[in-house]
Amino acid sequence: MGLVLNMLYNPACNRQEIIYKQNMKQVTRERLAWLAVALIALMGMGLALHATRGGVGAQSDSSFYIGTAHNLVAGQGFGLTRPYTGFEFFTLFPPLYPLILAGIELSGLELVSAVRWMNALLFALTIAAAGFFILWKWRTILPACLVAILIGFSPSMLSAHAWLLSEPPYYFCGTISLLSLVIFLDHPRWHWLVLSAAAAALSALDRYAGLALAGCGVFVLLFFNPVKASLRLKRAGVFGFISLAPIAIWMWIVHLNSASIAGRELLDPADIGQRLVKLIAPLKETVIGWVPFSAELPFVSDPHLYKPFWIAMILLGTALAFLIIKTIKRGMATNGHIIGPVNLMIALTVFMGSHLLVFLVASVLLSASPAAGDRNFAPLLFSLYFLMAGSLALLLHTAKRKWLKTLIIAFSGLIIITQIAHGIQAVSAYPAEGLGYNTVSARQSQLYQSIRELPVDLLIVCNNPNIILFHTGRVAYPIVELYTDNPEWNFPVYGQGRNRTDQGQLAFEEGRAALVLLRDAYWEFQLVYGEKTDQRMLALVEGLFEYYDGYDGQIYLKDDRVLIP
Repeated sequence: MGLVLNMLYNPACNRQEIIYKQNMKQVTRERLAWLAVALIALMGMGLALHATRGGVGAQSDSSFYIGTAHNLVAGQGFGLTRPYTGFEFFTLFPPLYPLILAGIELSGLELVSAVRWMNALLFALTIAAAGFFILWKWRTILPACLVAILIGFSPSMLSAHAWLLSEPPYYFCGTISLLSLVIFLDHPRWHWLVLSAAAAALSALDRYAGLALAGCGVFVLLFFNPVKASLRLKRAGVFGFISLAPIAIWMWIVHLNSASIAGRELLDPADIGQRLVKLIAPLKETVIGWVPFSAELPFVSDPHLYKPFWIAMILLGTALAFLIIKTIKRGMATNGHIIGPVNLMIALTVFMGSHLLVFLVASVLLSASPAAGDRNFAPLLFSLYFLMAGSLALLLHTAKRKWLKTLIIAFSGLIIITQIAHGIQAVSAYPAEGLGYNTVSARQSQLYQSIRELPVDLLIVCNNPNIILFHTGRVAYPIVELYTDNPEWNFPVYGQGRNRTDQGQLAFEEGRAALVLLRDAYWEFQLVYGEKTDQRMLALVEGLFEYYDGYDGQIYLKDDRVLIP
C-alpha cells in the first residue's frame, strides 16, 4: 500500500518504474528473438541430418576430393594417381576442400561420417550468421526469422549441404564475407574489411565461384563507398590483394603443373554466342524450380504457360523494386536505420552480378565448365533470400500506416509458412538408403570388400572408375568402348578387342587387371548396343574366371592363375 501511494504522489518514481518495465520487455523480446533464430538454425541442422540419414551424398567430384585427401595423408602428395599417367598434381578444383578432408582424416575421425556432421554444422552456422546479423543491426525479429527460415528450409540450400562437396564451406565463408563488408560500409573499421576479404579468399580457395566475392568487394568499395577517391582506392586495393592473392598463387601453381587455366583449357571464342544461348533454358528451369511446389504447378508441365509466368514474375519484381526505391527516397532523410538495409541490398545485388559474370566467363571460355543448374545458380537464390529480408526491414522501418505494416507482416508470414512446408516436403523425399555412391547397401557391399582383398598390384577395369575410387581408394581404368561410344560389334571377349591402345584391356589380357562390372553396367552397355546388349554382355565375359558374383556386380579375371603370387 505504501508503494502504491508513493507512486501516486511521486510522478518521477512512477515514470522510472514504467521505463524500467518497458526496457525489461524490450530485453525479453530481444532475447526471444535471438533464441528464435538459434532454434531455426538448429532446425536447419536437423533437416540436413535427416536428409543424409542414410549417409552424406557422394558423386564423381566427391571421389576426386577424397582420393586427393587420402594421398595427402599418406604422404604421396597433393594429387591423384591416374591409371594411364600415374600420379598427377590435383588441378581441377581449388585446394581448400581436400585440405579440410585431409585434416579430418588426420584427426582420426571416420571421414565420410564426419563430413555429414560438418555439413550440418556449417549449415546451422550460416543460418545463424544471417539471422543474428539482422537482429544485431536492426533489432527487428521478423526479417531475421524470415531470412533464417528461407535459408534453413530452402531445398536448394539443403541439397548443397547434403553432399560431400565444397558448397558448405563456400556458403559459410561467403556469408561472413558479405556481412562483414556491409558492417564495414556502416562502420568503417579496418578489421571488418580484413575479415571480409579473408573470408572471400577462403571462399575462392574452396570454389572458383568464390572469385565473385572478391570482385563484389572491390566494386562496392570503389563505387558505393562515400569517401574521397584516394581512400576508396586504398580500401579496394587492400581488399583485392587479401582476397585475390591466395587464389592467384594457387592458379599460378596449377599453370606450372598443367599449363592450363585452373585445370581447364581455353575454348574457341567463335562459339561464345552458341554457348550463351545454351545457358538460357537451364537457367529458366532452375528459377522455376525455386518456386515453392513448382512441381505441382501447371507452368512446369505445360511449356505454353511459361510466358505468363515470366511476365508475372517481371511485373512483380518491377513493382517491388519501385516500392523499395520510393521507400528509400522518402525515408533516407528521416530514418537513420535505413542506411544499413540499403548497404546490404547494394552488396547483395553487386554479388549477384559478379557471380553471374564469373559463371558466364567460365561457361563460354573454359573447358570443363560448371554445369548450368541449381548447384551453380543457387548462390543467386541465397542472395535473393537476403534481399527479401532487407526489403522487409526497409518497409517495416519506413511504413507509416498501421494497415500497411499489418499487410507486410501478413505477407511475410505467408512466405514463411510456404517455405517451411516446401522444405519439409523436399527433405521427406530424400531416401533413407542414402545418396549417390554412398548408400547403405553400397557400404555393406561384398563387391567392394572383394576388390579391397585383391592383390594391391592388380589393376582394376570398371564401367564406373570413380565409384571404385570412392569406396576402395583404388584407381581404375574405364571400359573404353563405353566411354568413347566406340562399339565392338564383333563382340569379342574382354581383352581381345580391336582397340589395342586401350591400356586397361591390354593389362587384362596380360593378367595384370581385374574386370569389375557394377550392377548398372547392363544399362550403360544398353546405351551403346541397344537391342544387342544381351549378346554383348554374354560375349564380354565368355570363358573368363568369375572371381565374385553378387547382386551388386561381378569381378572377372582372365583365369585363376592371376591370383597366384
